[in-house]
Amino acid sequence: MASEESGAASSRASSPRRGSTPPFVGTALRSATGVSLSQQLAAIAITIAIAIVGTVVCARLVGLVCPLRVSERDERVGLDISQHGERAYPAFNGLDD
Repeated sequence: MASEESGAASSRASSPRRGSTPPFVGTALRSATGVSLSQQLAAIAITIAIAIVGTVVCARLVGLVCPLRVSERDERVGLDISQHGERAYPAFNGLDD
């Protein structure tokens, strides 16, 4: 009797309920959650827009506190010397002291 009940229970567990659609059945443009491709693309575009706006806002706020660029002189001299006081990779440039 126990083997009959377990067989019946396993067949019920493996078959979907009547009227329900398994998540993998549907159109190719819908995911398992039912969200369409156009909705996913819109969400991606919104996420990119929020990231860009957030980056610009943060850069402007930092720019108010300190400059975002080094001076033209520091660029000419080289940032390794002007910012750190040393030559970076002198052997690669033939500048060994």
